[in-house]
Amino acid sequence: MNRFFSKGTFKKKFFWISAIIIFMIILFGFGAKIGLFLHFLLGNDIVISLEANKEYVNLAHRQTDELKFSLKVNTNPFCKAECRYEFYDISSGKLLDSGKETMLAGFSVKKEYIITVPDIGTGERIYRFGAECFANRTYLCHTQEEPTYRSILAVVDYELTEDEKKLKEELKIKVDDSVTVLSQLESVSKDIDQIMQSLSLTVTFDELSYSIEDMQTMRDTLTSQVIQLKANWLRQDFGAMSKETGQLSKNIERAGKEIADFNNTILSYAGKFNSLIDSMNAMKEQLSLLASDNTDVSKAAQIDALIKDYNSAAAELGRKNSILHKEEIVKKVYEKVQKFDSQYKLLVPQDVLKQELSADINYDVLCNISEICYGHPLLSVRENQTELKQKNSCAEIELLNTRLSDANKSVFDEANISSDFENATMLKIKELKYYYAQKYISRLDYKNTNSKQIGMILADYPEASSDLSAYTMYNITNALLKALILDKPLLCKLSNITYPQIMQITLEPVAIFPAAEGARLNITFEDQLPECCMFGKCRSCCVSDECRYDPKNYPVVLLHGHAFNKDVSFAYSMDAFNKLENIFEKDGFLNIGALSLYSDSELPKGVWSRLNFPVTLKSSYYFDIFKEAKGWKIVQTKSENIDTYAVRLKESIDNIKFLTGKPKVIIVTHSMGGLVARRYMQIFGSESVEKLIMIAVPNKGVVGNVLGYCGLIGESLECKDMDSESLFMNKLNRIEQADIPMFNIIGTGCDMKPGDGDGIVLKENAMLDYANNSFVSGSCTSLDYLHTLLLNTDKYPEVYELIKTDLES
Repeated sequence: MNRFFSKGTFKKKFFWISAIIIFMIILFGFGAKIGLFLHFLLGNDIVISLEANKEYVNLAHRQTDELKFSLKVNTNPFCKAECRYEFYDISSGKLLDSGKETMLAGFSVKKEYIITVPDIGTGERIYRFGAECFANRTYLCHTQEEPTYRSILAVVDYELTEDEKKLKEELKIKVDDSVTVLSQLESVSKDIDQIMQSLSLTVTFDELSYSIEDMQTMRDTLTSQVIQLKANWLRQDFGAMSKETGQLSKNIERAGKEIADFNNTILSYAGKFNSLIDSMNAMKEQLSLLASDNTDVSKAAQIDALIKDYNSAAAELGRKNSILHKEEIVKKVYEKVQKFDSQYKLLVPQDVLKQELSADINYDVLCNISEICYGHPLLSVRENQTELKQKNSCAEIELLNTRLSDANKSVFDEANISSDFENATMLKIKELKYYYAQKYISRLDYKNTNSKQIGMILADYPEASSDLSAYTMYNITNALLKALILDKPLLCKLSNITYPQIMQITLEPVAIFPAAEGARLNITFEDQLPECCMFGKCRSCCVSDECRYDPKNYPVVLLHGHAFNKDVSFAYSMDAFNKLENIFEKDGFLNIGALSLYSDSELPKGVWSRLNFPVTLKSSYYFDIFKEAKGWKIVQTKSENIDTYAVRLKESIDNIKFLTGKPKVIIVTHSMGGLVARRYMQIFGSESVEKLIMIAVPNKGVVGNVLGYCGLIGESLECKDMDSESLFMNKLNRIEQADIPMFNIIGTGCDMKPGDGDGIVLKENAMLDYANNSFVSGSCTSLDYLHTLLLNTDKYPEVYELIKTDLES
C-alpha cells in the first residue's frame, strides 16, 4: 500500500512539475513573442552594416588592387535575413558580381574583388558594394519583411605611369611643333588659294601638275591626322600617338616641299600676270603719246598698226587662257612698240632739230643777202629745247616757205642769164649756209641737252665756195634771193589719219603679300582633364572652381528625424531615406550612402571632389566618436538635446565639405532633422548651406498626445526641446532666421483632434512664414502615419516632385 502510494505520489509530482515547466516555457515564449513584437513596433526591424578595407585607391596604369567588403545584419536573434548583394562599377553602369546569402544576426559575409583601371587616360572609377536585406517572418521573428538597403563606395583614381608622363611631355612638344608648321603651311596655302582665285578669272592652270583641289585634299588629310592625334591625346593613348606623330612629321615635310614648290609656281604666275598688265599699261601710255604727235604719213601708218596690235593683245589678255599664251601675245606687241618707240624718240627729235636749224639758217642767209630779216629762236634755245614735236617744226618750215614766197615777189627775172652764173649763185647760197652752220657750231655749249645732236646735224652741211666777181653785169642780190628760194626746205607731208581708240586695261594686278606669320590653327593640345563617369555617361572631372562652385553640383545631405525608440540604431533612422535616394539616383544624383563618420578621416581631402555630378548622402546626429589605439569607435548617443545635435551636424557638414571639396551643401530634412538644421544655422551661420528643404518638420513644436508618447518611448531631452512651449522652440522661432532659400513640405489630411496635420505634426505648427510652404494631402492609419509615409516615394511621389522643383529653383 505504501509502495503503491509512493509510486502514485511520484507520478503526480512528475506530472505537476512537467506541467509547470511546460507552462513556464509557454509563458516565456509568449512573453518573448510579446516583447519582440513590442520591440518591432518601436522601430526595430533589420539594420545592415557594411565595411570596406579601402574606400579610396590611387593606381597607375597596369596596376591592380584588392577591395574587401564585409556584410553584417543586425536584427531579432530569432530572425533569418535574406540578403542580395551586388558589386557595381558605377562608372560604366556594369554589374560585376551579385549573389544571395541567408544570414543570422551577428554573422558576417566577406567578399573580395580585384580591381583594375583603364590602360589609357586618367580619371576616376567609382565602385559600389550594396546589399538589400529583409527578415523572414516567423513565430518569434516580427518583421514587415520590407527590404532595407545599404551601400558603400570605393573611389579609384587612376593616372599615368612615370614613363607615360615623360612620353606625354615629349609628344606635346612634337605635336605642338607639327601644328606650328601645319599652321604655316595652311597660311601659305590660303595665300595660294587667294592668288589662284584672282588669277582664275582669266588664267587657266591646265598645265600644272597640282590643282587647288589637290592642295586642299593634302591639307585636309594633314588636318585629319592632327585631329586624330588630338583624339588620342584626349584619350591619352600616347602609344598610338607616338606612332602617328612620326608619320605626321614625314607627311608634313613632304607636303611642305610640295606646297612650297606649288607656291613658287603660283607666285611666278602672279608675277608674270602682273608684269603683263604693267607692260600693257606702259604700251598704252607710249602709244597715247605717239598718237598725240602729228607725224608724217609713214610713221603714222606704223603707229596705227601698233595700236591695232595692242588692242588685239589687250582683248586676248582679258580672255581665259594660259599664262604662256598671254606672255607670247603681249611679248610680240611689246617688242614692236619698244622698237618703234625707241626709233621714234631717236629720229623724230633729230628730224625736228634738223628742220628747225634749217629754218634758222635760211632766215640768217635771207637777212644776209636781202636785208629781209625775221627773228627766230636763239641757238641756246635750240640747245635746251625739250618739246621736239614734228608738227611744230613742220609749221616753222611752212612759215619759212611762206616768207620766202613773199620775198620772191620782189624778184624780177633777168632773161638770158648764163647757166654758169646760176650755178655760181646756188654755190654761194650753200657757202653762206655752211658759213652759218660753222658759226653755230662754234657757239655750241655741249653741256646742254641738244648740243651734241645739233653739232652732228650742222656738221652735215657741205662746205662750198663761189666767186661772183665775174658777174657784175647781173643783179647779184636778186639772183641770190632766187637761188635761196630754189634751195628752200621741202614742206612736210604730215598725216591726217584718225587712230583707233586705245583699249583700257581693266584687269587689276594680283595682290602678292610677303610671307607673314599666319594665324595658328585652332587645334590645341591642352592637358586633358581626368574623366569621371556615372552609369556610362562620362564628362570631365570637376577640377575647376567654376565646377566646384556650381550649385548644381552641391551635395544633397539627407538628415533624418526623431527616433521613436531610443534603443534603435541610428542607422535605422537613416534608412528612412532609402527610397528617396533611389529615385534621386535615377535623376542623376549619385547615391554615396551614409556619410563616413570620421571627422579626422583616413580618406584624403576631396576624395569625392572630382565627381562632376551631384551626390546624395545620409547623415546622422545620433552618434559620436572617439579614438582608440586600434582606430575610431562609433558611439550611439541619443540622449542629447537639439543644440548638441546641431553641433554634431556642423561636424558632419564640415566633413562633407572636406570630402566633396564643395563650399556648400543642400540639406533635405525630415521631422526633427529640420529643427537640428535650423538650429545649426542659428548657431554657426548659413555660409555652408545653399538651401534647406524640410519635410514634415515640427517648426513650432509638437503638442498633445504626440508630446506625451515622445517622452515615454523616446529620449526626454530632445522631446522637451520639441515641446511647443519649450525655451528651445521659443529661441528657434524668435531669433532671426538664415537668409537662404527654405522650402517646407507639410503633410495634411490626418485628424489630430486639435486640428489637421500628418499624424505627428499639426499643419499650423509645421508652417513657416518665411519659407516656401507646400502641402501634400494624405491619410493616417493606426500603425502608419503620414508623417513617416511622406518619405515613401511609392505612395507619395509628389513629395519627390516638390523636392526636385525646390532643388531646381
